[in-house]
Amino acid sequence: MRNVNPVNPVIATSEIVLRLVLIGELVQIAALTNLTILIYHDVTNMSALKLHNEKRLFPKIVPLSGLISCLGLAAFLPQEQWLWTFLLLAPGIVYILIRKI
Repeated sequence: MRNVNPVNPVIATSEIVLRLVLIGELVQIAALTNLTILIYHDVTNMSALKLHNEKRLFPKIVPLSGLISCLGLAAFLPQEQWLWTFLLLAPGIVYILIRKI
């Protein structure tokens, strides 16, 4: 079976995170972590919304309210954290886009 894990972007992102931990400030790292966790939960909630009815454990309102809540919380994070998060996630995004070509 083919490995479907994006190994190279994971390594690149891990290197960036390690550098941030070593040279960054705790407040910046905490805000970056907050935004990446919110993004992760948004993706999870979007996936739950796409499930077929027979596979769904909860009504659609549950993941929908989770999605709206995460987006609302993310809106209050500083713009600088959005930039850092994008830079952190960029290698994975580029990798996924290249693989689809």
